[in-house]
Amino acid sequence: MAYRARQVSGVKAVLWWQGTTDAIAGTTQAAYHDYLARLAAAVQADLGVPLMVAKNERWANVALAKETPINAAVVQAWTDVPNIVPGPDLSDIVTDSGGPHLLTDAHLALAGQRWWAAIQAVASATFITSNQTGTVRNDSCGLFGMGITVGPNPITVNSLGRLVAPGNSQVHSLQIVDPVSGTTIASTTVNTQGAGAGAFVYGKLASPITLSANATYYILSQEASGGDQWYDFDTTVTTTSDASLIGAVSGTSAPYALIPNPNQEYVPLDFTYAIASPTPTPTPTPTPTPTPTVQVTVQTNPTGLSFTVDGSPILRPKAFRGSRVQATRLRQPLPRAAERAFSMCGRIGAITEPSHTL
Repeated sequence: MAYRARQVSGVKAVLWWQGTTDAIAGTTQAAYHDYLARLAAAVQADLGVPLMVAKNERWANVALAKETPINAAVVQAWTDVPNIVPGPDLSDIVTDSGGPHLLTDAHLALAGQRWWAAIQAVASATFITSNQTGTVRNDSCGLFGMGITVGPNPITVNSLGRLVAPGNSQVHSLQIVDPVSGTTIASTTVNTQGAGAGAFVYGKLASPITLSANATYYILSQEASGGDQWYDFDTTVTTTSDASLIGAVSGTSAPYALIPNPNQEYVPLDFTYAIASPTPTPTPTPTPTPTPTVQVTVQTNPTGLSFTVDGSPILRPKAFRGSRVQATRLRQPLPRAAERAFSMCGRIGAITEPSHTL
């Protein structure tokens, strides 16, 4: 599997949907949990990607008492095994025709939808794309990490990560901090026990947090003197362009010390994120252009004659507003000068409906 994965680019995770054979064999929760932990460590060491594990569907021909320990081990591993992320819960789907597999279109579609939802829930970019570690140390106690300034678009952070140094085995608290007030905006923990050196281990936030565009934040890890090793601020990393790494940060509380060397940080730390959906800018409602109006007065010459407007007889001078006047028929001929004047009135402006017929 490792050989084939290396032949392609963009491998993000290994999906694991298995356990029926172990249920039949009567495997205990502890034993299956150990299998998953060792598999996840191997996947991390070989491929550097997480293992996504599903809860198995219900096989009616296997006693529920045998299936329960397998799915219990899966749920436990979701929370306490580094490099395992939750897959779909399929335990409410009963297999078809008494066999161990899903066969109907409806069941396959449902399983596919749940796999897709699980993948979407954790699919996000990592901020750090590569790293060159610096001097290893564990001689100080406090908070160490990096400062970032978000780019022009908000980002939604899903998890925080810490690079595993050789011999690491402890749990570390990671947090996003407001650099001015020192307020912790979000936090999580990562367990480095069993994780391969040189890989990041990630802890999911209780809920995703959106970091504002163009704002600065500190991402820090609690380190202890004499505890797990970590790397000094001469560690250099490359990042995505959605935020800028402004330098290494350290301290025990605000104000923290910032060493303003771009793309250098302590430990180092990382986070997974997605570009936050921007708030759509309302489209302004255009102001209607008022329809221009003109006033045209029509009368007969000589006086005393009559004319019609839209079929109605008019016996006295009549004013018309906002319309095109079309002269089509008069009961009496007009003098030539009056014709010219009337014709000019009928051509005033680029006037639109309504129109009137004389």
